[in-house]
Amino acid sequence: MSIENQLKGIITADELQYTQDRLKAVVDSFLEADVAVEAAYKNRAELMERKTRLDTEIKLDEADALMRIEGEGKTAYAMIGDKKIVLSNDQVRDAYRRTYTKDKRTELAQIEAQLARIEIEIMKAKDKYKTAADAAATLQAVAAVQAAALNTLAKVAGNGQ
Repeated sequence: MSIENQLKGIITADELQYTQDRLKAVVDSFLEADVAVEAAYKNRAELMERKTRLDTEIKLDEADALMRIEGEGKTAYAMIGDKKIVLSNDQVRDAYRRTYTKDKRTELAQIEAQLARIEIEIMKAKDKYKTAADAAATLQAVAAVQAAALNTLAKVAGNGQ
């Protein structure tokens, strides 16, 4: 089989179209991954801002809770609703403080869970981006071989005339 026939097998119209279609698909994968990363970072930024605000609110509310404690030592108490809670030791005081900020702590836990999910989304999108980059490198090599084959055939055809 001549070199010319071998080269023609590499650069058939179908092969060239296939390479072109794969290149388009890789570009689309790059764009999708990039959009996914940007969206995840945007969501992450908003959640981090809310998390920071909640952390501060919780600290302020807990300080307020501690300021509401009446009495001293073993006679210290606080009111939760209409219930009088005796705060006789550190463990009970910590429970009172956490109860006082329960709703915000629950929201904070949900935000932290969302942030963890976003980190996973970011990793997946970055993996998809890397996969697209690897595919692009392979396709670049295929396209280079096809281009070289076309150039060679053009030269052979030019010399034959």
